[in-house]
Order: sequence, then structure tokens, then C-alpha cells
Amino acid sequence: MVRKLIALTSGICLLGCLVGCSREDEINNLKAQHQEEVKILKEKNNEELKTLKEKNNELLQSMNKDKQTLISEYTQKTEGLNSKHNEELKTLKDENAKLSQLLNDPTKRIPNLLERTKILSKELLGFYQEKDKQLLSELSNAKDDYQSARNDPNVFIDYEKCLSAKEKIQGLTDGYKSYSKSYQEFLTDKEPELASSGIDIASIKTAIAKNLSNNDEFSRETEKAMGLIRKNDIVVNADKGWQPANMTVSIGDTVYVVAKGEWSIRTNGPKIDADGEGQPNKEYCQKGFESVKLGALICKIAGDDDVLMKKKEQCGKKFFFKVPLETGQLYFSINDTDTSNNHGMMNVRVIVVKKQ
Repeated sequence: MVRKLIALTSGICLLGCLVGCSREDEINNLKAQHQEEVKILKEKNNEELKTLKEKNNELLQSMNKDKQTLISEYTQKTEGLNSKHNEELKTLKDENAKLSQLLNDPTKRIPNLLERTKILSKELLGFYQEKDKQLLSELSNAKDDYQSARNDPNVFIDYEKCLSAKEKIQGLTDGYKSYSKSYQEFLTDKEPELASSGIDIASIKTAIAKNLSNNDEFSRETEKAMGLIRKNDIVVNADKGWQPANMTVSIGDTVYVVAKGEWSIRTNGPKIDADGEGQPNKEYCQKGFESVKLGALICKIAGDDDVLMKKKEQCGKKFFFKVPLETGQLYFSINDTDTSNNHGMMNVRVIVVKKQ
């Protein structure tokens, strides 16, 4: 029994020894594994640190490069500004030196200033002469427009064009007066300098005075002529007889007539203009107008004795005539005795130019 107990005790001790040895090996293995992991982490950390240092160095190099570029650009601009400033300063110093020389030497100052004054005066004279030429040219064109609108007997007077040209002539004449006053004052003020340059001031002043006189005279004539022109726009209906133009004319006046529109001389008849239709019709044409086309616009002067404008060239959509023998009222009508079946109307512009 004792032997069995001793044997059992020995077995337990041996088993304990074996277990103790196995645990120590396991601990050693764990330590070795941990050391290996720490080593790997250290190597990885060193590599990352190296990469960060390289990137940091690259960033510093880039920043230094940008800084150098900015410094270089700033330096160039500063040098450019300094150079420009130095040039301007040198120019000012040179001009100041010349001015000081002139101020300190009267024998040089006076002739130099006189010469500069002469040059400036001649330049100003050129400006005034060019402006004078331009204004006179504009006045001439306005006069031509006015003349073409009212003086050619073969062209029907253009009232609006006449009025526009007249107003333009008046405006240009007033402008030329104002400008000429300034021009004459300049000539008087700069006469010594200009005369010493061989410029004939008296001739220029004479020409200015002549232009002023001519422009004033033409402006007055235009104003007077426009006062002799009267205009009235009326409607002449096809279904009525003689209709007044509400204008009195006198012997020697010139009457201009322009008619626009359409009318017909029978029910459902064709539309015609103020020149009329076909041939004259003695049966239906108004008395005295038998030789004028049926349906044409006709005119008469109603006075003590009616004056019929019965020539072909004194009727229609566009005509003019001089008042022959009678002073009276203007009347217009369609050349048709039976107006009951007529339709339409004419817009008629009448312009009377009074005999001067």
C-alpha cells in the first residue's frame, strides 16, 4: 500500500514537471513573436517617417522656389518703376534747367517766348480757319437744300423740306455769329504775333464781316420767303360737288397741288386715282371741264367770276398753276356731275406761294 502511494506521488511530480516545462516554452514563443512584431512596426514607422521627411523637403523646396519667383518679380517691377521715375525726374530736371536758364538770361527768354507765342497763334488761326470753312460749307449745303425745295418750277415745292432747311439756316447763321465773335476777338488779341508772321489780319476780318453780312441777308430772305408760303391739307370726297380748300389766293400766287387716294365714279366701279379714268366724257364731266378725264381732281377759284383751271396740266394728282386774273377762294371737286354713286376720297395737300 505504501509502495502504491509512493508510486502515485512520483507520477504526479513528474507530470507537474512536464507541464511546467511546456508553459515556459509557450511564454518564450510569445515573447519572441512580440519582439518580431515590434521590430516590424519600428521598420514600418521608420519608412513612413522617411517618406514624410522627403515630402516635407519637397514642399519646402517648392515654397522656396515660389518665394524666389515672387521676390524676382517684385524686384523687376521695382526696378522698372525706379527706372521710369528716374527718367521722369531727369526730364523734369532738364526742363527746370532750361527754364532757369531762360529766366536768368533775358536775351534768350524774350525771343524764345515770342517765337512760341507766334507758333501757338498760327496753330490757333489754323483751327479758326478750318472751323470757319466747315460752318460756311454747312450753311452752303442748307441753302442749296432750300433753293432746290422751292425755286425750281418743274419740281413741286416740298413744304417740310423748305421749313427744315429754313430752320437749319437760321441755326447755322446764329452759330456762325457766335463763332465769328470769338474769331474776331482772337484776331485782335493776337494781331501783333500774327502780323509779325506775315499774316494779313485785315483781309481775314473783312472776309468774316462779308460772310456775316451774306448769311444774315440770306437768313432774312429765307424767313421772308417762308412767310409767303402757306399750306393746308384737306379731304375731297367723291360723293360731293365743289369743296372749299379754305385758302384765299391772289393774282400772281403760285398754287401747288398733290393728291393721294382712290375713288370710284360708279357703284362697284374700279378704283382710280386723281388723274381720272379713260377719256373725257362730255355727258358726265362738269361744265368747263369737258376736255378733262372723267373722275379727275379739278380746281377752280371762286370769286366775282369763277376761274376754272380747266387745262389738262392743271388737273389730276399732281399739278401747279399761277393764279391768273381773279382773287378768291380755292375749291376742289371730282370731275363728275352725278356724284350720287361715287365712293372714296382724296387727301389733297395745297401749298400757296404768295407773289413777292
